[in-house]
Amino acid sequence: MSEKQKEYLFTEDMFELLWFINQCNIKQSDYISSQQKTIQQLRDSTRDISEVVANYFKKILQQYPNFEVEKPFLNNIPKSYFRDKNKYRYEIFRIVIYDKSCENIKVNFFMYLHLYKFMQNVVEFRSTLTVPENTDFFKILKSNPSIPNRFSERVEQRLWLLESDTNYENSNSCAFHGEQTIHSLEFCHASIQDLFNYVNSSFKDIFLLMLLSMPKDPIPGIYTYLNYELPYSLYECSQLTGFKKQILERWVKIINRKKQVIFQGPPGTGKTFIAKEIAKHLIRGTQGFSELVQFHPAYTYEDFMLGIRPDTKDGQLTYSMVPGRFLEFCKKAESCEGTCVLIIDEINRANLSQVFGELMYLLEYRDEKICLAGSNELFGIPANVYIIGTMNTADRSIALVDHALRRRFSFITLSPNYDILRQYHSSSSSSESLIQELINLLKSLNQTIDDPHHELGISFFLVNDLENNIEDIWTMEIEPYLEEYFYDQPEKIKNFRWSEIKNKLFWRMC
Repeated sequence: MSEKQKEYLFTEDMFELLWFINQCNIKQSDYISSQQKTIQQLRDSTRDISEVVANYFKKILQQYPNFEVEKPFLNNIPKSYFRDKNKYRYEIFRIVIYDKSCENIKVNFFMYLHLYKFMQNVVEFRSTLTVPENTDFFKILKSNPSIPNRFSERVEQRLWLLESDTNYENSNSCAFHGEQTIHSLEFCHASIQDLFNYVNSSFKDIFLLMLLSMPKDPIPGIYTYLNYELPYSLYECSQLTGFKKQILERWVKIINRKKQVIFQGPPGTGKTFIAKEIAKHLIRGTQGFSELVQFHPAYTYEDFMLGIRPDTKDGQLTYSMVPGRFLEFCKKAESCEGTCVLIIDEINRANLSQVFGELMYLLEYRDEKICLAGSNELFGIPANVYIIGTMNTADRSIALVDHALRRRFSFITLSPNYDILRQYHSSSSSSESLIQELINLLKSLNQTIDDPHHELGISFFLVNDLENNIEDIWTMEIEPYLEEYFYDQPEKIKNFRWSEIKNKLFWRMC
Protein backbone atom coordinates (compact mmCIF):
# COMPACT_ATOMS: atom_id res chain seq x y z
CA MET A 1 0.00 0.00 0.00
CA SER A 2 1.48 3.35 -1.03
CA GLU A 3 1.78 6.46 1.15
CA LYS A 4 -0.71 8.18 -1.14
CA GLN A 5 -3.28 5.54 -0.27
CA LYS A 6 -2.54 5.82 3.44
CA GLU A 7 -3.16 9.53 3.60
CA TYR A 8 -6.86 9.12 2.85
CA LEU A 9 -7.55 6.74 5.73
CA PHE A 10 -8.04 7.14 9.44
CA THR A 11 -5.47 6.18 12.06
CA GLU A 12 -5.84 4.48 15.42
CA ASP A 13 -4.88 7.77 17.11
CA MET A 14 -7.88 9.47 15.51
CA PHE A 15 -10.32 6.89 16.88
CA GLU A 16 -8.78 7.06 20.34
CA LEU A 17 -9.00 10.84 20.34
CA LEU A 18 -12.65 10.77 19.33
CA TRP A 19 -13.50 8.39 22.13
CA PHE A 20 -11.56 10.50 24.64
CA ILE A 21 -13.35 13.68 23.58
CA ASN A 22 -16.79 12.13 23.92
CA GLN A 23 -16.05 10.21 27.11
CA CYS A 24 -14.88 13.36 28.80
CA ASN A 25 -17.49 15.52 27.02
CA ILE A 26 -14.81 17.99 25.96
CA LYS A 27 -15.92 20.92 23.83
CA GLN A 28 -14.20 21.56 20.54
CA SER A 29 -12.74 24.84 21.86
CA ASP A 30 -11.12 23.00 24.77
CA TYR A 31 -8.97 20.58 22.75
CA ILE A 32 -5.54 20.36 24.18
CA SER A 33 -2.97 21.93 21.89
CA SER A 34 -1.01 18.69 21.64
CA GLN A 35 -4.06 17.05 20.06
CA GLN A 36 -4.78 19.79 17.55
CA LYS A 37 -2.56 18.12 14.94
CA THR A 38 -4.49 14.84 15.23
CA ILE A 39 -7.80 16.69 15.01
CA GLN A 40 -6.60 18.45 11.86
CA GLN A 41 -5.51 15.10 10.38
CA LEU A 42 -8.96 13.75 11.19
CA ARG A 43 -10.64 16.62 9.36
CA ASP A 44 -8.31 16.32 6.36
CA SER A 45 -8.85 12.58 6.09
CA THR A 46 -12.61 13.03 6.33
CA ARG A 47 -12.57 15.59 3.53
CA ASP A 48 -10.26 13.49 1.35
CA ILE A 49 -12.26 10.29 1.80
CA SER A 50 -15.55 12.06 1.06
CA GLU A 51 -14.13 13.56 -2.15
CA VAL A 52 -12.69 10.20 -3.25
CA VAL A 53 -16.05 8.49 -2.67
CA ALA A 54 -17.99 11.27 -4.42
CA ASN A 55 -15.70 11.05 -7.46
CA TYR A 56 -16.05 7.28 -7.43
CA PHE A 57 -19.84 7.61 -7.54
CA LYS A 58 -19.60 10.08 -10.42
CA LYS A 59 -17.40 7.66 -12.35
CA ILE A 60 -19.59 4.57 -11.92
CA LEU A 61 -22.78 6.57 -12.62
CA GLN A 62 -21.54 8.47 -15.67
CA GLN A 63 -23.44 6.05 -17.94
CA TYR A 64 -26.68 7.13 -16.29
CA PRO A 65 -27.35 10.73 -17.35
CA ASN A 66 -30.42 10.97 -15.10
CA PHE A 67 -28.41 10.64 -11.88
CA GLU A 68 -26.68 13.52 -10.14
CA VAL A 69 -24.08 13.25 -7.35
CA GLU A 70 -24.08 16.18 -4.92
CA LYS A 71 -21.04 17.58 -3.19
CA PRO A 72 -20.38 15.73 0.11
CA PHE A 73 -21.83 17.18 3.29
CA LEU A 74 -19.22 17.14 6.08
CA ASN A 75 -20.06 17.22 9.77
CA ASN A 76 -18.02 19.29 12.17
CA ILE A 77 -15.93 16.62 13.90
CA PRO A 78 -16.65 15.47 16.52
CA LYS A 79 -20.34 16.49 16.36
CA SER A 80 -22.58 13.74 17.72
CA TYR A 81 -25.31 12.33 15.48
CA PHE A 82 -26.88 10.49 18.42
CA ARG A 83 -25.57 9.11 21.66
CA ASP A 84 -26.43 6.92 24.59
CA LYS A 85 -24.35 6.26 27.66
CA ASN A 86 -22.49 3.30 26.10
CA LYS A 87 -22.38 4.16 22.39
CA TYR A 88 -21.73 7.16 20.16
CA ARG A 89 -22.42 7.34 16.42
CA TYR A 90 -21.02 10.11 14.26
CA GLU A 91 -22.05 10.99 10.74
CA ILE A 92 -18.67 11.77 9.25
CA PHE A 93 -20.03 12.72 5.80
CA ARG A 94 -23.08 12.26 3.61
CA ILE A 95 -23.33 12.15 -0.21
CA VAL A 96 -26.70 12.51 -1.94
CA ILE A 97 -27.39 10.77 -5.26
CA TYR A 98 -30.70 11.68 -6.85
CA ASP A 99 -32.76 11.21 -9.98
CA LYS A 100 -33.07 14.56 -11.74
CA SER A 101 -36.52 13.67 -13.08
CA CYS A 102 -37.93 12.93 -9.62
CA GLU A 103 -36.70 14.53 -6.40
CA ASN A 104 -38.61 11.97 -4.31
CA ILE A 105 -36.17 9.24 -5.36
CA LYS A 106 -32.68 9.58 -3.91
CA VAL A 107 -29.91 7.72 -2.14
CA ASN A 108 -28.17 9.13 0.93
CA PHE A 109 -24.75 7.53 1.31
CA PHE A 110 -23.32 7.89 4.83
CA MET A 111 -20.04 7.17 6.52
CA TYR A 112 -20.48 6.68 10.27
CA LEU A 113 -18.12 6.07 13.18
CA HIS A 114 -19.54 3.93 15.97
CA LEU A 115 -17.68 4.38 19.25
CA TYR A 116 -18.50 1.72 21.85
CA LYS A 117 -17.68 1.69 25.55
CA PHE A 118 -17.31 -2.07 25.94
CA MET A 119 -16.25 -3.23 22.48
CA GLN A 120 -14.11 -2.32 19.49
CA ASN A 121 -14.99 0.78 17.47
CA VAL A 122 -16.69 0.25 14.10
CA VAL A 123 -16.79 2.12 10.79
CA GLU A 124 -20.09 1.87 8.89
CA PHE A 125 -20.97 2.69 5.28
CA ARG A 126 -24.72 2.94 4.77
CA SER A 127 -26.78 3.56 1.62
CA THR A 128 -30.37 4.61 2.17
CA LEU A 129 -32.79 4.73 -0.78
CA THR A 130 -35.82 6.94 -0.24
CA VAL A 131 -38.87 6.29 -2.42
CA PRO A 132 -42.59 7.16 -2.25
CA GLU A 133 -44.34 5.04 0.35
CA ASN A 134 -46.63 3.34 -2.20
CA THR A 135 -43.68 1.99 -4.25
CA ASP A 136 -44.18 -1.74 -4.77
CA PHE A 137 -41.06 -3.23 -6.38
CA PHE A 138 -42.61 -6.69 -6.78
CA LYS A 139 -45.52 -5.11 -8.66
CA ILE A 140 -43.15 -3.13 -10.91
CA LEU A 141 -41.28 -6.33 -11.82
CA LYS A 142 -44.49 -8.23 -12.53
CA SER A 143 -46.04 -5.49 -14.67
CA ASN A 144 -42.98 -4.91 -16.89
CA PRO A 145 -42.18 -7.97 -19.04
CA SER A 146 -39.29 -6.10 -20.69
CA ILE A 147 -37.21 -6.42 -17.51
CA PRO A 148 -34.80 -9.36 -18.01
CA ASN A 149 -35.16 -12.35 -15.67
CA ARG A 150 -31.54 -11.97 -14.66
CA PHE A 151 -32.31 -8.56 -13.13
CA SER A 152 -35.72 -9.51 -11.68
CA GLU A 153 -34.37 -12.55 -9.85
CA ARG A 154 -31.57 -10.58 -8.27
CA VAL A 155 -33.91 -7.79 -7.13
CA GLU A 156 -36.35 -10.28 -5.61
CA GLN A 157 -33.54 -11.98 -3.71
CA ARG A 158 -32.25 -8.71 -2.31
CA LEU A 159 -35.68 -7.33 -1.37
CA TRP A 160 -36.08 -10.08 1.22
CA LEU A 161 -32.71 -9.22 2.77
CA LEU A 162 -32.64 -5.42 2.67
CA GLU A 163 -33.85 -3.58 5.74
CA SER A 164 -36.71 -1.16 5.12
CA ASP A 165 -38.44 1.59 7.11
CA THR A 166 -41.81 3.17 6.47
CA ASN A 167 -42.36 6.85 7.26
CA TYR A 168 -38.61 7.35 7.02
CA GLU A 169 -38.62 11.09 6.35
CA ASN A 170 -42.30 11.89 6.25
CA SER A 171 -45.66 10.18 5.92
CA ASN A 172 -45.26 9.85 2.15
CA SER A 173 -41.95 8.00 1.93
CA CYS A 174 -40.14 4.85 2.93
CA ALA A 175 -36.51 3.80 2.84
CA PHE A 176 -34.38 0.76 2.11
CA HIS A 177 -30.97 0.33 3.67
CA GLY A 178 -27.79 -1.40 2.60
CA GLU A 179 -24.76 -1.35 4.88
CA GLN A 180 -21.21 -2.55 5.31
CA THR A 181 -19.37 -2.40 8.65
CA ILE A 182 -15.73 -3.00 9.50
CA HIS A 183 -13.69 -2.79 12.67
CA SER A 184 -11.76 0.42 13.02
CA LEU A 185 -8.39 -1.35 13.12
CA GLU A 186 -9.13 -3.07 9.81
CA PHE A 187 -10.24 0.22 8.29
CA CYS A 188 -6.98 1.87 9.37
CA HIS A 189 -5.02 -0.63 7.26
CA ALA A 190 -7.32 -0.43 4.25
CA SER A 191 -6.29 0.79 0.79
CA ILE A 192 -8.24 3.01 -1.59
CA GLN A 193 -9.43 -0.08 -3.44
CA ASP A 194 -10.60 -1.54 -0.13
CA LEU A 195 -12.54 1.67 0.43
CA PHE A 196 -14.28 1.26 -2.94
CA ASN A 197 -15.12 -2.34 -2.05
CA TYR A 198 -16.78 -1.17 1.18
CA VAL A 199 -18.73 1.44 -0.74
CA ASN A 200 -19.89 -1.13 -3.30
CA SER A 201 -20.98 -3.60 -0.63
CA SER A 202 -23.28 -0.95 0.80
CA PHE A 203 -24.47 0.59 -2.45
CA LYS A 204 -24.82 -2.17 -5.07
CA ASP A 205 -28.14 -3.69 -3.99
CA ILE A 206 -29.70 -0.33 -3.17
CA PHE A 207 -28.72 0.82 -6.66
CA LEU A 208 -30.75 -2.02 -8.22
CA LEU A 209 -33.85 -0.68 -6.48
CA MET A 210 -33.03 2.87 -7.52
CA LEU A 211 -32.88 1.77 -11.18
CA LEU A 212 -36.19 -0.06 -10.82
CA SER A 213 -37.92 2.94 -9.24
CA MET A 214 -37.26 5.33 -12.15
CA PRO A 215 -40.62 7.11 -12.63
CA LYS A 216 -40.46 7.51 -16.41
CA ASP A 217 -38.96 4.28 -17.71
CA PRO A 218 -36.62 1.96 -15.78
CA ILE A 219 -35.65 -0.06 -18.85
CA PRO A 220 -32.79 2.14 -20.20
CA GLY A 221 -31.02 2.18 -16.83
CA ILE A 222 -31.54 -1.54 -16.24
CA TYR A 223 -30.19 -2.47 -19.67
CA THR A 224 -27.20 -0.19 -19.19
CA TYR A 225 -26.54 -1.91 -15.85
CA LEU A 226 -26.72 -5.37 -17.47
CA ASN A 227 -24.65 -4.20 -20.45
CA TYR A 228 -27.52 -5.15 -22.76
CA GLU A 229 -28.54 -3.27 -25.86
CA LEU A 230 -31.66 -1.18 -25.38
CA PRO A 231 -34.90 -2.71 -26.59
CA TYR A 232 -35.84 -1.66 -30.11
CA SER A 233 -39.42 -0.48 -29.73
CA LEU A 234 -42.12 -0.82 -32.37
CA TYR A 235 -42.41 2.96 -32.33
CA GLU A 236 -38.76 3.24 -33.42
CA CYS A 237 -39.33 0.47 -35.97
CA SER A 238 -42.35 2.34 -37.29
CA GLN A 239 -40.37 5.56 -37.65
CA LEU A 240 -37.64 3.79 -39.59
CA THR A 241 -39.72 1.52 -41.82
CA GLY A 242 -42.72 3.81 -42.42
CA PHE A 243 -45.25 1.13 -41.45
CA LYS A 244 -47.82 2.08 -38.83
CA LYS A 245 -47.25 0.80 -35.33
CA GLN A 246 -50.58 -1.07 -35.35
CA ILE A 247 -49.51 -3.02 -38.44
CA LEU A 248 -46.16 -3.92 -36.89
CA GLU A 249 -47.88 -5.04 -33.68
CA ARG A 250 -50.05 -7.41 -35.70
CA TRP A 251 -47.02 -8.85 -37.51
CA VAL A 252 -45.14 -9.38 -34.24
CA LYS A 253 -48.20 -11.08 -32.77
CA ILE A 254 -48.28 -13.46 -35.75
CA ILE A 255 -44.55 -14.17 -35.46
CA ASN A 256 -44.76 -14.87 -31.72
CA ARG A 257 -47.65 -17.25 -32.26
CA LYS A 258 -46.31 -19.15 -35.30
CA LYS A 259 -42.53 -18.66 -34.81
CA GLN A 260 -41.98 -18.99 -38.57
CA VAL A 261 -43.25 -16.47 -41.12
CA ILE A 262 -42.48 -15.39 -44.67
CA PHE A 263 -42.64 -11.83 -45.96
CA GLN A 264 -43.76 -12.07 -49.56
CA GLY A 265 -44.27 -9.44 -52.21
CA PRO A 266 -43.12 -8.02 -55.54
CA PRO A 267 -39.66 -6.49 -56.08
CA GLY A 268 -38.81 -3.33 -54.19
CA THR A 269 -41.26 -3.61 -51.31
CA GLY A 270 -38.55 -3.87 -48.63
CA LYS A 271 -39.03 -7.48 -47.56
CA THR A 272 -35.47 -8.12 -46.39
CA PHE A 273 -35.24 -4.72 -44.73
CA ILE A 274 -38.48 -5.31 -42.81
CA ALA A 275 -37.34 -8.81 -41.81
CA LYS A 276 -34.12 -7.39 -40.33
CA GLU A 277 -35.94 -4.64 -38.43
CA ILE A 278 -38.55 -7.03 -37.02
CA ALA A 279 -35.75 -9.38 -35.96
CA LYS A 280 -34.02 -6.46 -34.28
CA HIS A 281 -37.19 -5.71 -32.32
CA LEU A 282 -37.58 -9.34 -31.27
CA ILE A 283 -34.03 -9.75 -29.95
CA ARG A 284 -32.93 -6.32 -28.75
CA GLY A 285 -32.56 -6.06 -25.02
CA THR A 286 -31.75 -9.77 -24.65
CA GLN A 287 -28.74 -11.97 -25.26
CA GLY A 288 -30.38 -13.13 -28.49
CA PHE A 289 -28.94 -12.69 -31.96
CA SER A 290 -29.92 -12.87 -35.62
CA GLU A 291 -28.24 -14.35 -38.67
CA LEU A 292 -29.04 -14.22 -42.36
CA VAL A 293 -28.68 -16.97 -44.94
CA GLN A 294 -29.65 -16.65 -48.60
CA PHE A 295 -31.06 -19.63 -50.43
CA HIS A 296 -30.22 -20.36 -54.08
CA PRO A 297 -30.89 -23.25 -56.49
CA ALA A 298 -27.67 -25.07 -55.48
CA TYR A 299 -28.44 -24.96 -51.75
CA THR A 300 -28.79 -28.47 -50.28
CA TYR A 301 -29.83 -30.42 -47.19
CA GLU A 302 -26.16 -30.92 -46.39
CA ASP A 303 -25.61 -27.14 -46.42
CA PHE A 304 -28.58 -26.39 -44.19
CA MET A 305 -29.08 -29.40 -41.91
CA LEU A 306 -26.42 -32.10 -41.81
CA GLY A 307 -24.08 -33.75 -44.29
CA ILE A 308 -20.80 -35.46 -45.08
CA ARG A 309 -17.88 -33.16 -45.82
CA PRO A 310 -14.41 -34.10 -47.11
CA ASP A 311 -11.52 -33.24 -44.81
CA THR A 312 -7.75 -33.73 -45.03
CA LYS A 313 -5.92 -34.86 -41.91
CA ASP A 314 -2.26 -35.91 -41.89
CA GLY A 315 -2.36 -36.18 -45.67
CA GLN A 316 -5.33 -38.54 -45.55
CA LEU A 317 -8.69 -37.71 -47.07
CA THR A 318 -11.52 -38.39 -44.63
CA TYR A 319 -15.24 -37.79 -44.69
CA SER A 320 -16.93 -36.46 -41.59
CA MET A 321 -20.54 -35.74 -40.68
CA VAL A 322 -20.70 -31.94 -40.33
CA PRO A 323 -23.64 -29.86 -39.04
CA GLY A 324 -25.16 -27.43 -41.52
CA ARG A 325 -26.02 -23.79 -41.06
CA PHE A 326 -29.35 -24.38 -39.29
CA LEU A 327 -27.97 -26.93 -36.81
CA GLU A 328 -25.09 -24.61 -35.93
CA PHE A 329 -27.57 -21.78 -35.44
CA CYS A 330 -29.75 -23.92 -33.14
CA LYS A 331 -26.75 -25.09 -31.10
CA LYS A 332 -25.72 -21.49 -30.54
CA ALA A 333 -29.31 -20.54 -29.62
CA GLU A 334 -29.55 -23.30 -26.98
CA SER A 335 -26.97 -21.53 -24.82
CA CYS A 336 -28.66 -18.15 -25.22
CA GLU A 337 -31.39 -16.63 -23.04
CA GLY A 338 -33.03 -14.37 -25.59
CA THR A 339 -34.84 -14.72 -28.89
CA CYS A 340 -32.71 -15.91 -31.83
CA VAL A 341 -33.89 -15.14 -35.37
CA LEU A 342 -32.70 -16.84 -38.56
CA ILE A 343 -33.57 -14.79 -41.65
CA ILE A 344 -33.76 -16.89 -44.83
CA ASP A 345 -33.57 -14.48 -47.74
CA GLU A 346 -35.08 -15.59 -51.06
CA ILE A 347 -36.40 -18.70 -49.35
CA ASN A 348 -38.24 -19.90 -52.46
CA ARG A 349 -35.12 -20.06 -54.64
CA ALA A 350 -34.05 -23.43 -53.20
CA ASN A 351 -35.80 -26.77 -53.42
CA LEU A 352 -37.35 -26.41 -49.98
CA SER A 353 -38.61 -29.95 -49.53
CA GLN A 354 -35.12 -31.24 -50.20
CA VAL A 355 -33.28 -28.59 -48.16
CA PHE A 356 -35.54 -28.81 -45.10
CA GLY A 357 -35.86 -32.61 -44.93
CA GLU A 358 -36.93 -33.57 -41.38
CA LEU A 359 -37.37 -29.89 -40.61
CA MET A 360 -40.74 -30.12 -42.36
CA TYR A 361 -41.90 -32.26 -39.43
CA LEU A 362 -40.18 -30.24 -36.71
CA LEU A 363 -41.60 -26.94 -37.96
CA GLU A 364 -45.10 -28.27 -37.37
CA TYR A 365 -44.35 -30.11 -34.12
CA ARG A 366 -42.11 -27.68 -32.31
CA ASP A 367 -42.09 -29.58 -29.01
CA GLU A 368 -40.84 -32.85 -30.47
CA LYS A 369 -37.43 -34.24 -31.40
CA ILE A 370 -36.40 -36.74 -34.10
CA CYS A 371 -33.20 -38.27 -35.44
CA LEU A 372 -31.84 -36.62 -38.58
CA ALA A 373 -30.58 -38.60 -41.55
CA GLY A 374 -27.01 -39.71 -40.85
CA SER A 375 -27.26 -39.03 -37.11
CA ASN A 376 -28.38 -41.11 -34.16
CA GLU A 377 -28.83 -38.07 -31.95
CA LEU A 378 -32.25 -36.56 -31.34
CA PHE A 379 -32.73 -33.02 -32.63
CA GLY A 380 -35.45 -30.48 -31.97
CA ILE A 381 -35.81 -26.79 -32.70
CA PRO A 382 -35.08 -24.73 -29.53
CA ALA A 383 -38.08 -22.76 -28.25
CA ASN A 384 -36.26 -19.44 -28.66
CA VAL A 385 -35.56 -19.93 -32.40
CA TYR A 386 -37.65 -17.92 -34.84
CA ILE A 387 -37.49 -18.18 -38.64
CA ILE A 388 -38.30 -15.24 -40.93
CA GLY A 389 -38.18 -15.85 -44.66
CA THR A 390 -38.49 -13.46 -47.58
CA MET A 391 -40.00 -14.42 -50.94
CA ASN A 392 -40.15 -12.48 -54.18
CA THR A 393 -43.56 -13.23 -55.68
CA ALA A 394 -42.33 -12.16 -59.11
CA ASP A 395 -39.91 -15.10 -59.10
CA ARG A 396 -41.20 -18.07 -61.09
CA SER A 397 -39.67 -20.43 -58.53
CA ILE A 398 -42.58 -19.56 -56.25
CA ALA A 399 -44.30 -22.59 -57.73
CA LEU A 400 -41.76 -24.77 -55.90
CA VAL A 401 -43.26 -23.79 -52.53
CA ASP A 402 -45.70 -26.63 -51.99
CA HIS A 403 -48.84 -26.56 -49.88
CA ALA A 404 -47.35 -28.74 -47.13
CA LEU A 405 -44.65 -26.15 -46.53
CA ARG A 406 -47.08 -23.26 -46.81
CA ARG A 407 -49.08 -24.72 -43.93
CA ARG A 408 -46.04 -24.47 -41.67
CA PHE A 409 -45.50 -20.73 -42.24
CA SER A 410 -47.62 -17.63 -41.86
CA PHE A 411 -47.39 -15.37 -44.91
CA ILE A 412 -47.29 -11.60 -44.62
CA THR A 413 -47.82 -9.80 -47.93
CA LEU A 414 -46.08 -6.52 -48.65
CA SER A 415 -47.38 -4.24 -51.38
CA PRO A 416 -45.91 -0.97 -52.64
CA ASN A 417 -46.39 1.54 -49.83
CA TYR A 418 -46.33 5.02 -51.28
CA ASP A 419 -46.56 6.66 -47.86
CA ILE A 420 -43.09 5.28 -47.10
CA LEU A 421 -41.73 6.92 -50.24
CA ARG A 422 -43.36 10.20 -49.27
CA GLN A 423 -42.10 9.98 -45.68
CA TYR A 424 -38.55 9.09 -46.72
CA HIS A 425 -38.23 12.16 -48.91
CA SER A 426 -40.00 14.52 -46.52
CA SER A 427 -36.60 15.38 -45.04
CA SER A 428 -34.57 15.10 -48.25
CA SER A 429 -33.74 17.70 -50.86
CA SER A 430 -36.23 16.26 -53.36
CA SER A 431 -39.22 18.49 -54.05
CA GLU A 432 -42.71 17.47 -52.96
CA SER A 433 -43.98 17.92 -56.50
CA LEU A 434 -41.43 15.44 -57.89
CA ILE A 435 -42.34 12.83 -55.26
CA GLN A 436 -46.06 13.25 -55.86
CA GLU A 437 -45.68 12.95 -59.63
CA LEU A 438 -43.50 9.87 -59.14
CA ILE A 439 -46.17 8.27 -56.92
CA ASN A 440 -48.85 9.02 -59.53
CA LEU A 441 -46.63 7.49 -62.21
CA LEU A 442 -45.98 4.32 -60.15
CA LYS A 443 -49.69 3.87 -59.48
CA SER A 444 -50.43 4.17 -63.17
CA LEU A 445 -47.63 1.75 -64.05
CA ASN A 446 -48.81 -0.86 -61.52
CA GLN A 447 -52.34 -0.60 -62.91
CA THR A 448 -50.91 -1.34 -66.33
CA ILE A 449 -48.97 -4.32 -64.96
CA ASP A 450 -52.24 -5.50 -63.42
CA ASP A 451 -50.64 -8.28 -61.36
CA PRO A 452 -50.04 -7.87 -57.61
CA HIS A 453 -47.14 -10.34 -57.75
CA HIS A 454 -45.21 -8.22 -60.25
CA GLU A 455 -45.98 -4.66 -59.15
CA LEU A 456 -43.11 -2.23 -58.98
CA GLY A 457 -42.05 -1.37 -55.42
CA ILE A 458 -40.85 1.92 -54.02
CA SER A 459 -37.43 0.88 -52.66
CA PHE A 460 -35.82 1.66 -56.05
CA PHE A 461 -36.40 5.33 -55.25
CA LEU A 462 -35.31 5.42 -51.59
CA VAL A 463 -32.04 7.18 -52.39
CA ASN A 464 -30.55 10.52 -51.56
CA ASP A 465 -30.52 13.23 -54.22
CA LEU A 466 -33.30 11.53 -56.18
CA GLU A 467 -33.56 14.33 -58.75
CA ASN A 468 -30.03 13.69 -60.00
CA ASN A 469 -30.32 9.89 -59.85
CA ILE A 470 -33.82 9.17 -61.03
CA GLU A 471 -32.88 9.03 -64.75
CA ASP A 472 -30.28 6.33 -64.12
CA ILE A 473 -32.65 4.40 -61.87
CA TRP A 474 -35.42 4.47 -64.43
CA THR A 475 -33.41 3.67 -67.55
CA MET A 476 -31.10 1.05 -66.00
CA GLU A 477 -33.37 -0.67 -63.45
CA ILE A 478 -37.04 0.02 -64.18
CA GLU A 479 -37.09 -0.20 -67.98
CA PRO A 480 -35.18 -3.54 -68.12
CA TYR A 481 -37.70 -4.99 -65.66
CA LEU A 482 -40.62 -3.75 -67.76
CA GLU A 483 -39.02 -5.07 -70.97
CA GLU A 484 -38.80 -8.52 -69.45
CA TYR A 485 -42.32 -8.49 -68.06
CA PHE A 486 -43.89 -7.10 -71.27
CA TYR A 487 -41.55 -9.00 -73.61
CA ASP A 488 -44.53 -10.03 -75.79
CA GLN A 489 -46.37 -6.69 -75.39
CA PRO A 490 -43.74 -4.02 -76.13
CA GLU A 491 -46.38 -1.41 -76.93
CA LYS A 492 -47.39 -1.30 -73.24
CA ILE A 493 -44.10 0.18 -72.11
CA LYS A 494 -43.94 2.95 -74.69
CA ASN A 495 -45.66 5.40 -72.38
CA PHE A 496 -43.27 4.51 -69.54
CA ARG A 497 -39.97 5.16 -71.33
CA TRP A 498 -37.82 7.84 -69.75
CA SER A 499 -38.14 9.99 -72.84
CA GLU A 500 -41.91 10.02 -72.25
CA ILE A 501 -42.14 10.46 -68.52
CA LYS A 502 -39.31 12.87 -67.69
CA ASN A 503 -41.36 15.91 -68.64
CA LYS A 504 -44.29 14.68 -66.53
CA LEU A 505 -42.03 14.29 -63.52
CA PHE A 506 -40.31 17.66 -63.79
CA TRP A 507 -42.90 19.93 -65.41
CA ARG A 508 -43.96 21.55 -62.11
CA MET A 509 -40.35 22.33 -61.32
CA CYS A 510 -39.71 24.15 -64.55
